Amino acid sequence: MERIASGAAPGELESDTLEFKQDARSRKESMAVLADAAVCFANAEGGTIVVGVADSTAGPEAIVGTRLDAMLVKQRTDKRRGVDWSAGFAQSSPADIEPEVMQAARKRLHRADDEHRGLADSSDMDLLRMFVPSCTQTENS
Repeated sequence: MERIASGAAPGELESDTLEFKQDARSRKESMAVLADAAVCFANAEGGTIVVGVADSTAGPEAIVGTRLDAMLVKQRTDKRRGVDWSAGFAQSSPADIEPEVMQAARKRLHRADDEHRGLADSSDMDLLRMFVPSCTQTENS
């Protein structure tokens, strides 16, 4: 925060373990943005998310604050405590994947603004191969 106060742009300070986020258009969207960032960190080596900072604005003006209620964010994350959110090899078969999960994944992919958008129309097996390689391996592989 000292570097930002001294004129640095937060986006230049972000790393594999540090993210700056500002409020989205709605509380629900802001919570989704935070959840996405948390999942990314959980699938890597962990990290810190600083809320209330505009990553593309340099200097003290980047510190914009947040409308999010810290207790609400804590309450939502507390519900998930005790669950290991880190990535690992699945011990599941494709048949174990609930259809609703595949529908949610496709919906999210359809909203993507990048090369992932086209994956939404892939078969279940192709999606699983892309995102959960171990789920589609046989015991002999």
